[in-house]
Amino acid sequence: MLSPHWGNKVWGSRALSANRSGQRGEEMGEVASSRVGLTRRSFLKTAGAAGALGLAGAAGMTSSSNWLAPVEANADEGAEEHVAYTYHQKHCRGNCMLKCTVRDGRLCKIEPNMAAAKGFQSVCLKGLSEIQHVYSADRIQSPMKRVGERGSGEFVAISWDEALDIFSENVKSCWDKHGKSSVYLAAATESEISNMRNIMQCGYTSYHGIDIGISNGLAPMFGFKAASAVNDIRDWKNCKTFIAISLNFIETSLTHSRHYFNAMEAGMHTIVIDPHYSSMASKSDEWIPIEPGTDGAFYLGMASSIIDNEWYNKAFMRDHTTFPFLVSTVDGTMLESPEGDFMVWDPTTSAPKPYTETNDQTPLEGEFDYEGVTYATAFTLFKEGQKTQSVEWAADVTKIPASEIERIAKMYALDTPSVLAIGQGGCDKYNNSDIAGHAAGILAALTGNIGKSGTGLGYPGNGGYASATLPSWPLKPEMKTSSFKTPVYELPYVENDIRCYITLGDQIMQHFADLNKVYEWLMTLDFVCYIDIHAISGSQYADLILPISSRFESETEIGGVQAVRDHIMLREKVIEPLFESKSEYELERMLMDSLGLGDVMHKTTEELVSYQLANIKSPLVDQVTIESLQANQGVMTVKNADTPY
Repeated sequence: MLSPHWGNKVWGSRALSANRSGQRGEEMGEVASSRVGLTRRSFLKTAGAAGALGLAGAAGMTSSSNWLAPVEANADEGAEEHVAYTYHQKHCRGNCMLKCTVRDGRLCKIEPNMAAAKGFQSVCLKGLSEIQHVYSADRIQSPMKRVGERGSGEFVAISWDEALDIFSENVKSCWDKHGKSSVYLAAATESEISNMRNIMQCGYTSYHGIDIGISNGLAPMFGFKAASAVNDIRDWKNCKTFIAISLNFIETSLTHSRHYFNAMEAGMHTIVIDPHYSSMASKSDEWIPIEPGTDGAFYLGMASSIIDNEWYNKAFMRDHTTFPFLVSTVDGTMLESPEGDFMVWDPTTSAPKPYTETNDQTPLEGEFDYEGVTYATAFTLFKEGQKTQSVEWAADVTKIPASEIERIAKMYALDTPSVLAIGQGGCDKYNNSDIAGHAAGILAALTGNIGKSGTGLGYPGNGGYASATLPSWPLKPEMKTSSFKTPVYELPYVENDIRCYITLGDQIMQHFADLNKVYEWLMTLDFVCYIDIHAISGSQYADLILPISSRFESETEIGGVQAVRDHIMLREKVIEPLFESKSEYELERMLMDSLGLGDVMHKTTEELVSYQLANIKSPLVDQVTIESLQANQGVMTVKNADTPY
């Protein structure tokens, strides 16, 4: 059930476009609609004089209706026209390289950048339709502050000077009362703000911007903070059994879909398990519908089948998992050495030894007495626990026949190498999605379908790597993020130190299953700052809303650089920032200046990009400069780009 505070608000395109054919607010102080969320009227105030929203100097376009008028398809004689090269945002993992035509200061056409390497020249409709995104009637046009109760949707437009004062006063107040670690910065995966988290020494994670339900189960299984452990998708041609769970990859990752079909032609057998007959299901070998929300039960049923039939990989389990570790049957704690090493049983000495000394004789199963305590291996306890999660139980929960679960489990375990590909979306919204993540990780641990060619577990977003990391701008040694005591996915549910929440292009409400708990948590915070191009549902809980521009907009001629998908890609300025929006680089500088910390930052984006390009350390990348990138339409292909990662 949604909370009453959430349920009585109308959000999304319907609310934000309520006045599509009608009026726009003209008074600077007019308050947004109080109980139906932030209407489009709330965000499209022209304040009587266009200068209040920064439109007066913008090529004579003094109203949002002028900005949003259609661009003529054919250039008039004498029209000024130029081409700029950029890349799509990385949130969709496409990072498509784009050629943009600008006519009289307006973006009017987007095409693929044919200077990219073969196989990376495609662009999906998301990229080609970005003109609608840039000139959307629903963009946040100016800074806004809350004037009603948090969550009421009551905001007024303010100047940037006032917005920066509000930001700095609230952040400094949190620092004074609760310390640097009380400020939490949540950045979406496409955010290019890079210095802010370190300069402010705040709590930070890039885990936001993606759904984290499955991930918070997978990451503890992997032993590192990651949503996936997958190879480059070009490696799928080496996979024999491909199982997709709630994943519609060929639609959501359209530009990479050819690798899926290439792998099928190479002999990969594909099984799509999804409540919906998706585009991917229609193009695969098998589609098996599943009861929504029961992915975890399906994984556990597979695990039981693998155990019952002894299809598991004993060598992998012994050498690469915690299955042989000794666990107390009394209190469930793992046995550790004085040095902190977990212990396994040594049958030659009938005593524990550190797991680092595991060998072929180390038992996966059994109970052993040591110093008056009985210890069992983790695998022994897991097998016992699985007795209640039988294949028949899983069939009853998932509505997939037990024979089908067993057949799929056998293929995954024996017809290898195998990939278990999990979508990011629907399956992340169930309140048991963390359990599903744990269970999926167990399948890889049982079978060894991870860490080698043709295998993988998690979201398959890797479309090729540049194998080069762009360095961050050098800061003072003490400028680094604070230790984060509470996992991100537990913030709304457990007591924590966060008092100030700054979200960059990220949906506050998106990542957690229990929206009631999220609402309660947000209401306890001292300050919430929401930074994005559009107002979406989470913005109603902000105290301050700041508008950023699209990736096609920049104050300077160089907007940024990326190293991904086997390319170094330059982001050139396409158009000026619209309305009162700021590019992420400019906004970062302004926010740090407001805190008196801007002196450590780069002075211009070009200075930052030049530093990053000059300090790339990779044998796959020769010397590269802004000028050399511009000479090749903003892209450079790395060496060995045809080799899958």
